[in-house]
Amino acid sequence: MADAWRVLTQIASYDALDAYSRKLPALGALTLPCRMAVPAELEFFNDKVAQQAFAATLDTIASDLAVTPRAIDFAPFKRVSALLYDGPWVAERRAAIGTLFETNHADIDKTVAAVIGQADRFSAVDAFNGQYALAELKREADQLFDDIDVLIVPTTPTHPLIADVQANPIELNSQLGVYTNFVNLLDLSALAVPCLKRDDGLPAGVTLIGPSGADYRLAMLGARIQALFNDQPSQPDLQPLPLQEPSVLLAVVGAHLRGQPLNRQLREAGARFVEAMQSAPVYRLYALANTSPPKPGLVRMFDGSGAAIKVELWDVPLRTFGRFVMDVPAPMGIGSFELPDGRVVKGFICEPASVSAGSGAKDITAFGGWLAYLDSLKN
Repeated sequence: MADAWRVLTQIASYDALDAYSRKLPALGALTLPCRMAVPAELEFFNDKVAQQAFAATLDTIASDLAVTPRAIDFAPFKRVSALLYDGPWVAERRAAIGTLFETNHADIDKTVAAVIGQADRFSAVDAFNGQYALAELKREADQLFDDIDVLIVPTTPTHPLIADVQANPIELNSQLGVYTNFVNLLDLSALAVPCLKRDDGLPAGVTLIGPSGADYRLAMLGARIQALFNDQPSQPDLQPLPLQEPSVLLAVVGAHLRGQPLNRQLREAGARFVEAMQSAPVYRLYALANTSPPKPGLVRMFDGSGAAIKVELWDVPLRTFGRFVMDVPAPMGIGSFELPDGRVVKGFICEPASVSAGSGAKDITAFGGWLAYLDSLKN
């Protein structure tokens, strides 16, 4: 998982030289239990072993991740798949190989040539009508994903032998893609995850499908699912894809640090960890009283009594920053935060009244940071 994610991080960047490249806003991680859906009617083409493996996998996921998959109508996705196989999109494949289809026809695999050759059946009018039909189906799919976070399907509905595919390549390949053929046309994200093997020892798994930009969301959820069936870390240290949109640099000092209970809020916002460093030597740190989870309060000093405090810098997408700030409870707040090199970024600050005499707050500045203070409580 981690290796595949590093590759995606490199190839997902915006390419100004590619006319089809775009700056895609990424979605943040999910909080479990999430809103998961499964097709109301599942097709396994009479492969009972595949059906049993998917059912057992789904039971494990539902139990261990405390989710109850909701059954949804899969018909709109099937209609998109039909457009791909029986509609004018085959002409796009013909265009992709240029004149090769005419000049080197004999060198093309016969099955591939037969599929691409169907492009001659379609006109420009057919192509536009196909686009109109796809736009309507995409609207249906978008509405479905307004109510769910992820669609979970079998990666393949059956496991044919190579000889069977060679004897009937078009039909069997169509069957193999019944749960994923629509993903590209609908501009969705998808991730295949190895899961419980079939009773005959052949591999099996699920595919997680989400909205456009949900790659990080699916990767983190996929790691949790894969860990249920394989010796894999359930929470790999995956960074969101590089931000390709306006963002806010935020200094984090306490419960939002990596490994702390509220760090999930940053990941849900799609924030990326930048670096660990210290603040300018102008702050004092207090352990606040009666907060859950426990939190520190950082207060700027103007009398020379401040010190440098360990912090983390996170890059937060501007489009999610407002929602993140809304979830910051009093006496905490987001204000201007000074770094040792003179830069001023946004950061967690605290109302001075909450650390005044009689507040119950404890001055922990001498520890130099929240994590060091927490470590001291273990001794």
